[in-house]
Parts: sequence; structure tokens; C-alpha cells
Amino acid sequence: MKKALGILGLILVIAAGAWLIHHGSGTKAVSSENPIKIGAVLSLTGIAASYGEPARNAMQIAIDEINANGGIDGRPVSLTVEDDATTPATGISAFRKLVDADGIAGIVGGNFDFATIPLFPVADSEHVAFISPANLRIPGGLEPSGNSFVLMPDFSKVIVGLKPYLAQSPIQKLAVVHFKSTFGTQIATTLGATMTELDRGPIVDDAYTSIGNNDFRTTIIKLKQEGVDAVFLDMVDIDPVTFLTQARNLDYHPTVISYYGIIDSFGAPTADKTLLEGVVVLDWESSSARFQQLYQKRYGVLATHTAEKSYESIYVMAHAIAATKNLADVAPYLATHSFETPSGTVSFNKDHAIDTTPVKIEVVKDGNLIPLF
Repeated sequence: MKKALGILGLILVIAAGAWLIHHGSGTKAVSSENPIKIGAVLSLTGIAASYGEPARNAMQIAIDEINANGGIDGRPVSLTVEDDATTPATGISAFRKLVDADGIAGIVGGNFDFATIPLFPVADSEHVAFISPANLRIPGGLEPSGNSFVLMPDFSKVIVGLKPYLAQSPIQKLAVVHFKSTFGTQIATTLGATMTELDRGPIVDDAYTSIGNNDFRTTIIKLKQEGVDAVFLDMVDIDPVTFLTQARNLDYHPTVISYYGIIDSFGAPTADKTLLEGVVVLDWESSSARFQQLYQKRYGVLATHTAEKSYESIYVMAHAIAATKNLADVAPYLATHSFETPSGTVSFNKDHAIDTTPVKIEVVKDGNLIPLF
């Protein structure tokens, strides 16, 4: 009898210890077995590197949060990151390496549209779910389906947010100067239709083919001669700085409209930020105050726009993988379920995009962004 009671007591002690491990500290223990493996294809080098690094940082915050809270059903989440060097071919190789060599169950990433679009058919051929956090859906161009998803809405819904501003402005002739891509073409198409609806005539659509190696003098002279009084700039890297500098030198002073990336282009300490004075900014990528605090506390700087979408993508993908048994089931699960993240609820529509995102119109005044609408 004493022996039986001793064994029973030992069992109770072990059980109590296990409960304390799981519950006593307020978090659950994480087993190293059966991890949820997520891969990321990001631009850590190349012209989109300034967006790729913050995306990776944001994803790591999500990974650490999930694992600190016990993983998902006790399973830890891991992240393996590959660099696409902002080139399509490298991105495709990186995607396939994650699947074939690393045994990844789902992939997130893709910073610029031209490096992301080629990954959609690869996701289908590999039967692996893919979420691009920062890209917007563009019908006929950047169009997710099958195994691919984007954490943004249709781009036309975002760009048309400029209509109230354009309607009350004195702008009569608008030009869109953009990098030749699906993204830039959609801006020109949507704003062209908007200006026609406002009875202000056709826009000037001016596309260029290289990033960071432009003079823009010829373009500026042409726009000035044609009486263009407003220019939408779809530019990254050093190009907005070059354009605005040359416009000032050539005594051309149109209303300049862009998106938040133009602010990032003036991030260098030597950049003449007075060139931004009066620029109208269409902002669809703002991070929440909560996420900005998280990011700044950890990395000492503010997060770039779209970083929070990368953070959310980890939560969404991790929960979808945890809820399914087979690789091929992850994408259908993403398409048919809602996901709770610390930043809000995420659900994909029939087009594998989300329905809306907050859009603000601001103007740069004395170095600060001031809301217009």
C-alpha cells in the first residue's frame, strides 16, 4: 500500500510540475517538435532593400511574439528568409529553394510588383501558399489567385481616393511620371479616368525604364511646355530627389502628388527636404501607433510603411498552416477563413485580396505631414 501511495504521490508531483510549466508563468511551453515553418522572399539587396529589411524586422517581431506566448497549439514558428535582390529570376530561385531545400509550408514576401508577379505561378506549380503583404491587387497585372494572396485591396480603390482632392483643386492638366511597371501603369490608368470624369481632359502619361539613373530634364521641359500644372510621381530610390531638384533648377513649380515612398526617398541626412514642401501625399500604408511603438522600441527607428502588413502576414500564415494537415490545404484555408492578429482581423475576398485599407491625403508643410482629407 505504501509503495502504491508513493507512486501516486510521484505522479501528482509530476503532473503539478507540468501544469506549472504550462500555466504558472502565464505562457505555454513550446515544444521544438513539429515546428510551423514559414519562408520569406524579400528584397534585402537591390533597389528595394530599404523596404525588405524593415519587412524582415516586422516578421521577426511576430515570430518572437507567437513563440513567447506558447507558439500555436504548442508548436513553435520558425522563419527562413531568402533575398530576391529585387530581381524576378533571383526571387523565383529563392522561392523554390525555400520549398525544395528548406521544407517550408508557406511563404510570405515580395516587395516590388515586378519581383512579386513572377512568384504567383511558382506558388501554384509548387502547391505552396504565398502571401504578399505590401502589394496591391491590379487586375490583369498583379492578380493573385490559386495559391497566392495579397494583404492589400485593389489598387484602383486606393488611387481613386485622390478624387475628392482633385475635384476641389484648381488642377487642370495632370501628368503621371512613373517607372514602367504594372504598378505605375495602374496609377496612370486610374488617374486618367478620374480626370476625365472631372472634365479636365486627358492626362500626360510619361513612363521611364530604369531606376536611379535618370536626369529627368527632358521630361520636365516637355511638361512645362505642355502646361502641365500637376505631376503625380511614381518614383523610388533617388529618383524623386532628382526630379524635384531638376524641376526647381528649371523654374518648374507644378503641384506634386505622390505616395508615402517619396518621404522615404528623402531619408538621407544630406537630402534637401525643403524640396518636399507642398507635396501632396496619398498615404495608404500607415502603421498603427501600437505597431510603431513595438518596432521603435526594438529597432530604435520608426517602421517604414507596409512593415505592419508583413507583421500581420506571419500571424495569418502561421495559423493557416497550424490548422491544416497537408501543404495543398493551406491556400484553400486562407481563402475561406478569417484570422485574428494583434493588428486586427484579416480575411481575403474572392479575389484573394482584402476589401479596404485606410487612405489619407496629406500635404508636407514645414517638414510635417498635415491632413487634407
